[in-house]
Amino acid sequence: MSHVFSGLAFVAFLMVLVSAISLWFGWAAAILWGWFMVPIFGATVLSTVQCWAIVLTISMFRPRLNLTKSDPSEFWSATGGIIIAPPISVALGWAIKNWFM
Repeated sequence: MSHVFSGLAFVAFLMVLVSAISLWFGWAAAILWGWFMVPIFGATVLSTVQCWAIVLTISMFRPRLNLTKSDPSEFWSATGGIIIAPPISVALGWAIKNWFM
């Protein structure tokens, strides 16, 4: 019975982790959308939740990392990219918005 509980706890943990990561990307997308798409193209302002839904939709069509055929070090590289990509994108967008526009 403890194996079933630990398996369910692991699945719940993965669901929370994937939700948090996709929300992290949704936050960055909402910021960048508001900074660039709204003033340049007159697009509608999107909330973080709307951008979160867009990120989830787009992620369904993106290729996945296949750990069975690749080097395990690629996993850590991909994980680092997932964690730092949103704040780096927002920081770069901030610099473009404030220095070049």
